[in-house]
Amino acid sequence: MQYHGRLALLWHDVIVERALDTLTLTSRPQAVQRKAAVVDPQSVITAIDHFCKQRMGHEYGRGESVITLEFNPDYSDTARQVIRWSGLEEKVQQVEGASGTWIPRLKEHFGAQAFDLVFLDHWKDRYLPDTKLLEECGLIQKGTVMLADNVICPGTPDYL
Repeated sequence: MQYHGRLALLWHDVIVERALDTLTLTSRPQAVQRKAAVVDPQSVITAIDHFCKQRMGHEYGRGESVITLEFNPDYSDTARQVIRWSGLEEKVQQVEGASGTWIPRLKEHFGAQAFDLVFLDHWKDRYLPDTKLLEECGLIQKGTVMLADNVICPGTPDYL
């Protein structure tokens, strides 16, 4: 972080934040500022909740969905509860297991064709093999947006 701190900030502030703003069709800080009262923590929390409810899960149209893979059984249980509580069980499909096992099964199991967006946030040494596997399985193609967390710190030089 000491040597790549500026790159990490650039990655987060320019790439990740702008991608999220594009996906949600607005700037998240601006959306919160429009709804929240100054020096009123509860109104800020309410504005964030409103934004997430209006712009995240409910943005999907018919036929669009999210498939999320989780290896850790404890995290998988938590994710399953959050998905159920959010009321998005029809739009968010969550599976438990290793990415290398699940990626070849996604087309068959979910009827997935090619993904519009892939977000990687798991073992950094799996980013490149999983990306290649997604490509081999025909799940990513020209136009697929690939986002990956922590590529600079701790780093994934092979993936980059």
